[in-house]
Amino acid sequence: MLITAPAIYAQSAATSNEPTVTQSGTSSTTVEKKNDDVAAPPTAVAVTPTVSDESASTPEPTKSAPVVEDGRDISDIANAVVTHYPAGSIHSVETADQALAEVSSAKSYIEAQSFDEQRVCYSKFFTNNCLDVAKTKRRLALKKVRPVEVEANAFKRRTTADDRDKALAAQNTQEAIDAPKKAQEAKDKAESNVKQLQDMQQKDKEVIANTKLHAGDADKRVADQAAKVRAQQQSDAAKAPQRAANVAAYNKKAQDAAARQREVAQKKAEKERDLAAKKAAADAAAASAPATPVVPAKP
Repeated sequence: MLITAPAIYAQSAATSNEPTVTQSGTSSTTVEKKNDDVAAPPTAVAVTPTVSDESASTPEPTKSAPVVEDGRDISDIANAVVTHYPAGSIHSVETADQALAEVSSAKSYIEAQSFDEQRVCYSKFFTNNCLDVAKTKRRLALKKVRPVEVEANAFKRRTTADDRDKALAAQNTQEAIDAPKKAQEAKDKAESNVKQLQDMQQKDKEVIANTKLHAGDADKRVADQAAKVRAQQQSDAAKAPQRAANVAAYNKKAQDAAARQREVAQKKAEKERDLAAKKAAADAAAASAPATPVVPAKP
């Protein structure tokens, strides 16, 4: 089976100082070390986001991710990651993200491969010894790639903090630039508020003075209106008898007119009845008279 592992995993394990485990087909397990002591994992070196002399001397890691055959020794995987990202080689967020992705892939590979190695141990005679060796390989491999992960995360945190500081500095600079303008605007607004208050107070004074000035005129207007109402009332009272007489005369005229209309209507009705009676009598007389014989014409 083929899997995708972190970049440059194809490098030889000959450059590693980690112990190489060889397992025989018998029940014994032998651990061979290329050096007497296992080299300590490299310590991450603090770097800044800017390019320094150190970063200039440390080449950027390649971006290749070769395919590695399943079953490759996990020590080789860890060494490949460390070789690909030596201490102080991460100088950009892109590189940090790439390193974290490869570390994550390597850790997954190490866990899976270690699981397979430990599973094989249960078929061996010295099971516990085999398990200890497999677990030690796993622990050392994870420990070796840990500094790369720490350095990548630290770089990203520093970059985030630097970006935040730059944004804050830019904000403070802009506020300092805008401060005189805002101060002038605040001063203008305060002066405008004071002027509005003074104008309102002046208008109140003018209203009070005008009220006092025209207080006598108002009283005179009220008195004149009252006198006018009284004069109208007196005039109405004086004209009341005449208005009553006029009303009575109007009513009498109306009554007389109504009486005349009734009289005319009565006379008209009587005349129509007389005419109707005379016509009826004439019609009756004509009906009762003998018929006049028709004389034939002479030849």
